[in-house]
Amino acid sequence: MDQLATLLQREALVEGVYQHCVQIGTWVWLEGPSGVGKSWIVQAIGERWREEGGDLVLCFGNSGRSFLELAPWISTADVLDGRKAQSGYDLASIGLRALPGGSALSGFVDWLAKRRESGLDFLSSGMIRVLGALERSCLKTNILVIVDDVQYLDDASKKFLLALADPAVHARFRFAGRASFLIVRTPEHDAVGSTALLSQIRALAPHVMSVPPCSRDKFPAVLKELGIRVSMDDGVMDALYDVTKGHLKLAAELVVILNNADGTLPGWKDGAVPDFLSAVIRTRMHHVERLIASSAHLLKAAACLGLSFSKRELSCAFGNDAVFERVLAAAKREALLDGDDELRFRHEILRNGVLTGMAEETPEYHRKICACLVAIRPSDYALRLYHAAAAGDRDTADALAFMVETQVLRGELSVRARDDAFAAAGHDATRHQDRVANLATAIAAIDGGRYDDAIAICSAFADADEMVEAETAYWLGLAYYKQRTAAAYERARTTLLEWHYLKREPELWSRISATLLTVLATLDRHDEATALERELKAHCRSRRTYDPAAKDMYYAVLRKAEVLYPAELATPFIRQAVSHFGPSSPSDLPRHPFQYVAALTNLSGNLFTLGRFDEASRAGQEALTAYMRLGDIHRLVEPYKVANNAYIAAFRAGDMAAEQAAAMLAASIGGDLLLQDRILCRNNLAVLHLLAGDYGRAETEFAGAYEHVMGKGLDAYYRAFVTSNYAALLRVSGHHERAAGVWAEHRGAVAALSDELRRVLSRRADLLAARFADATPVTMHQWDGVLLDEEPLVSALWDGLRHGFLMSDIQVWSES
Repeated sequence: MDQLATLLQREALVEGVYQHCVQIGTWVWLEGPSGVGKSWIVQAIGERWREEGGDLVLCFGNSGRSFLELAPWISTADVLDGRKAQSGYDLASIGLRALPGGSALSGFVDWLAKRRESGLDFLSSGMIRVLGALERSCLKTNILVIVDDVQYLDDASKKFLLALADPAVHARFRFAGRASFLIVRTPEHDAVGSTALLSQIRALAPHVMSVPPCSRDKFPAVLKELGIRVSMDDGVMDALYDVTKGHLKLAAELVVILNNADGTLPGWKDGAVPDFLSAVIRTRMHHVERLIASSAHLLKAAACLGLSFSKRELSCAFGNDAVFERVLAAAKREALLDGDDELRFRHEILRNGVLTGMAEETPEYHRKICACLVAIRPSDYALRLYHAAAAGDRDTADALAFMVETQVLRGELSVRARDDAFAAAGHDATRHQDRVANLATAIAAIDGGRYDDAIAICSAFADADEMVEAETAYWLGLAYYKQRTAAAYERARTTLLEWHYLKREPELWSRISATLLTVLATLDRHDEATALERELKAHCRSRRTYDPAAKDMYYAVLRKAEVLYPAELATPFIRQAVSHFGPSSPSDLPRHPFQYVAALTNLSGNLFTLGRFDEASRAGQEALTAYMRLGDIHRLVEPYKVANNAYIAAFRAGDMAAEQAAAMLAASIGGDLLLQDRILCRNNLAVLHLLAGDYGRAETEFAGAYEHVMGKGLDAYYRAFVTSNYAALLRVSGHHERAAGVWAEHRGAVAALSDELRRVLSRRADLLAARFADATPVTMHQWDGVLLDEEPLVSALWDGLRHGFLMSDIQVWSES
């Protein structure tokens, strides 16, 4: 386009835009009608930027690609991450980063107190991932971020772009403060989502520049430069200009058509621009079809996929592997599609023209795409909903709408993204609204420890769609499991096993399988659990090159390895999860912040169980450090879980005195001491007070926890831990009669647990009863160390009860 650039004076415009962009931190807004050469200008600026040694980041808005939040930026992150070799992560080699308030142990509590003042809580996990990719890739002083078709960014992507101008973000992510921004918009195209956000982005730009269309007087010279071989009188030239409005790409298509059709314009109707454009595209497709059979089929599939799409998606929708590569190469050669693994129409007009000419064929293509997405991106329920609705499949669309709602309930999708997905699909979600409301109540009951309520809700409803039934059964099985009784474990197994056949829905099947695996292991059905683990891992491995959710699920299973394997064997699996989810170097951000902190928390607890307290303390402190680095801008594991494992390990390692660890743990737990895992934290807090010699505070904590677990009927696991340690306090304090009564309640709690837990805890009770049968006074430290020299019992639990004894680590198993 060099001669055209000179003819249309685009080179001067490129120079002007470029000179603005070289000013660090500047924002440039470039706008112009479709087809006037904006893409060429962007390409020219990008090529020059790279030639002069700068880092270039490209992000493309998309009118029809996906309804997942942040999709354009996530695609950008995928490209950037693909350029970097990901090295392994070795926890032992990293050590601790320096923190303003001292070590992670001493700084965490102060940080918790200040976290709500950060003002960065609008950044989501996806935003963190993109920021990490940009921080890793943009190492030079001159960085240019180009956002093309900004009007097609979803609202989350617009908010992310606005965040890149925030000084608080600059303080944490240095590339953002060094970058310049070139934002490109086509004004006549309607914006996706909020126009107010688009206006805020435009307001950031002190330099607003326009690309004018080709003028009528230059249009003949443009056609000549494009290679037209037919002559036209002024009347025809005026008509062509009126149709194209100076659109250069459309003019180029006209040149090809006119050269092939001897000047005849097929389908021409005065003033009927859509009919004319459709005729242009049909003629162009017919030309390509003559060269390569099936190219029209390829372009129709591509048009239904969107303006851009993956090669795998297009191959699946095309459905003929034998000729796909040859037909795709022809479409690229004829300048209809661009790209490699990620493909894109050369211009939206091409896609719209293909869609206009498809008519009754469209539903069948969308039906095929919907089936492809089940195989390629099953967790993208919003996009699957769009294609199911476009295919006219109401029943499937209803079920997928319900699955979109469950993603909102699990915190994986925002309410706005759900609403946008429903609007795009034209879906009025009414059929499952009662079920959604009831499921929301059931999930809240699970989170609040009201498992009976959750079970009652999930058991009371039936639905004709098996996907809806299976999703509800997943939560029912989870509620049963969290009751932690032998009978409830069996009910969880039966419930989940009933839906384990549903492998044609890979995302749902994976979640059901991961929970069923935990249930089987807890029931001591290790052969079945091991077989299911192998099946689940093989499933994830087979998909992880193209399905990021499957890859993360694979390592999420490894993160929870201690549910199946003895602590010693589980350690390398948990380390692999740390490596996968963590940063590739100390200066990077974790690949997945939530999973990374969860894996470090589990690793700390795992090493604590093994009595490797120094290593456990280092892992716990690394988790605290990551939390302080990311916790004010990303949803992570609950802080009390991270703090619990870190502080009990630090105490055992000698990094903190008992009273110090108690003070830090108390501050980390917060005000609500009576819900679920906080009971274990409160137990540990009481033990630390006990070991510090503060029997009064210890008894206060134990008595409160004891009253709650017994009075509220919380699960037997919590009752077993609290009663055994409360009895320990009473025994050491000389209250032998009360201790005996609590020991009896402890044995009742143990009897309600699974065979393995019952066997191990009963052995511990017997050993303690024999060791302290007489009334000889003992110190708490003598009591604390009584089991450390015992011969190991071959069990995944015994090591933890020998080394931890009074204190319990917390494993993050319930979330994935």
